[in-house]
Amino acid sequence: MPDVVFIDGVEVDAEHAVLALRDRSVLHGDSVFEVIRVYAGRPFALEEHLGRLQRSAQIVGRVFPCSVGRLASEVHAAIARSGLADAHLRVLLTRGVGRDGLGLEGVRGAHRVVWVRDLPGIPSTVYDDGIRACSVEHTVGGVAADLCRAKSGNYLARVIALTRAKQRGFDDALLVDDRGHVWEATAANLFAVVQGRLLTPPTSGPILAGVTRGAVIDLASESSIAVREAVVQWTELLEADEVFVTSTIREVVSVVMVDDHVVGDGRPGRIATAMRRALRQRAGVR
Repeated sequence: MPDVVFIDGVEVDAEHAVLALRDRSVLHGDSVFEVIRVYAGRPFALEEHLGRLQRSAQIVGRVFPCSVGRLASEVHAAIARSGLADAHLRVLLTRGVGRDGLGLEGVRGAHRVVWVRDLPGIPSTVYDDGIRACSVEHTVGGVAADLCRAKSGNYLARVIALTRAKQRGFDDALLVDDRGHVWEATAANLFAVVQGRLLTPPTSGPILAGVTRGAVIDLASESSIAVREAVVQWTELLEADEVFVTSTIREVVSVVMVDDHVVGDGRPGRIATAMRRALRQRAGVR
């Protein structure tokens, strides 16, 4: 099935769906977006995703283009039109076209895009064997720290971090500041299992409040697993029994090696495996 694209509520030919070259999303990455996983034709945690999209728009000073209900209706219509049971769905809000330069004077013509496509294939080895991640320095503060809390279209720093990790033979990068605090992966939230409890960086830090992260915290509480939200030191990560990351598309993935250190027994951990199983049950799939 070809991709399905709606722009401002109108379906367009996916092969010819375009944004203006002068749109600020193209020129500056000046956009906010959400990625939503569709299970059995249903968008998982749609309300939470659209709520975060509103918060992202607020952080970057963007007026939300329509009611959340209307945007949700467009999401459901796009999924139905695609005919896909399991899919990758992206909602994008652009700022529009303005004058040359960074100023927002005269900006107009903002767009909202809903795009549904096939779910990308994820090798079973990702879940069966886990992944390897290395530390990459990523120091943020001020405006940059605020921007980390919005899901914006400017991912260049994370693209570079992931590229450097892969050049070193790793699957992902863990972003560490100059004080030895580790915050998240390039596109996923971080958890460590320490003495049977889950430890995860707080959303008051320079991280995105992941929807899957929130679901895992809820599921852990339902399973009587204690969760502590606190700054994570790199040394704590090295001493953890398990390390795993969470994201919309990959769900829950164990990290079995950080730098040259083997985590636990070098295999996906019991709690990470249980959290992924519980997450999929909540989504209505096995």
